[in-house]
Amino acid sequence: LTTTLQEMFGSFVGSNIYMTPAGTQGFAPHYDDIEAFIMQIEGKKQWKLYKPRSRQEMLPRVSSKNFSQSEIGESILDVVLEPGDLLYFPRGTIHQANALSDTHSLHITLSTSQKN
Repeated sequence: LTTTLQEMFGSFVGSNIYMTPAGTQGFAPHYDDIEAFIMQIEGKKQWKLYKPRSRQEMLPRVSSKNFSQSEIGESILDVVLEPGDLLYFPRGTIHQANALSDTHSLHITLSTSQKN
């Protein structure tokens, strides 16, 4: 799959699998320097997306530090992914995700890097 996507996108494609126990959060709010495709495999996970805080943070070339809630404002998308759901967000999108209190979460993140 990653090889096919690399040929389509003309850039490196990576994949990571994340298992999150029920009622926990994997990472603090942050943005990445990759395009992200989230594929929910098992359980459920709530995702919150936030707009960039400034024009300088739009389509960044490096990932951010961890943010506090007071630094990121209100979410622009708040959605619960279930098995079979797919979520895309571009680099620079501040995001955070929490497994629901009654179930674990297993998802795959496919990422595309910037063209060099």
